[in-house]
Amino acid sequence: MVAGMTFGLGLPGSQARLVTRPGGASAAEVRLALGELAAEGAAVIVAGIDAERSGEAVRYARANSLPVMLLTPDASGTHRAEPVVFLVGEEPVATVGVLSGALREAGAKVVAGLGTPLRAGQAEDGRLGIGLQHPCSPLPAAAELRAELVSALLVYDGAYCNRDIWALAESLRVPVGIGLGASSVGKPAATAQLLSAGVFPVDPDRPDRRLSAWLGSQRGVPSWWTALGRDAAVLAWSAVQDLEEAATEDLEVKARRVEATSALAAARASLWTSETLGFGSDRRIHRTVEVLSGAQRGEP
Repeated sequence: MVAGMTFGLGLPGSQARLVTRPGGASAAEVRLALGELAAEGAAVIVAGIDAERSGEAVRYARANSLPVMLLTPDASGTHRAEPVVFLVGEEPVATVGVLSGALREAGAKVVAGLGTPLRAGQAEDGRLGIGLQHPCSPLPAAAELRAELVSALLVYDGAYCNRDIWALAESLRVPVGIGLGASSVGKPAATAQLLSAGVFPVDPDRPDRRLSAWLGSQRGVPSWWTALGRDAAVLAWSAVQDLEEAATEDLEVKARRVEATSALAAARASLWTSETLGFGSDRRIHRTVEVLSGAQRGEP
């Protein structure tokens, strides 16, 4: 994610300043990191690599009137009611739910999710259709999945599963669904189901021209998280680059945050994760998420 933000800000070489803090695992550590970023003069904060951290970021944004961009929605959905909170990422029902639905429509009865676990209780959400969850590293053994009667594998958005996923699926004789930006799995099988949004899925032989500068600098195919970080950065920089430097007086700080919030709502740029150019009136990036077959990947 940070690599994408650095690239999106044009660093090194631009006047942008990127300050990072580890969010930690506890709520207190997340609040501390957010406070340190605000003290550094941050005009916009990008946060929320999971639902729990997003929840803390929403509460901090509300209490301090500081614009925050979330990479994932918070568990309760309270971000929707906060005028200073902007959703860059996507609701799981629009990605995981769509992909598992396609697998189930093709006949799968038990779909195993691979990668970062969904938040507590979410796996039981009927809209998502995930029956079991396993890590990508190490991948579960075929015997274990057979015992669980798994009939399809689903790699979560941005998950770092390796190419062994294809041998595992072949041994089980089950279909595979690949989430957005799960680029580490390599070239998918023709029978795979792939989520499509923005520049994804990326065909290295015929990549979207929006990726030209990234790939031209000898970087590999970006992951979903890298792309979200990049999109957040280009929109944030578009919003704040003309703002005056952070002031120290409370009234001036508050006024600058109001200005940054308005500018972020109006910011426009070419994005990697969407065909839109910025946030909608509901302060989220809208995108069309579709399911393709592996055979359709890269078709003009």
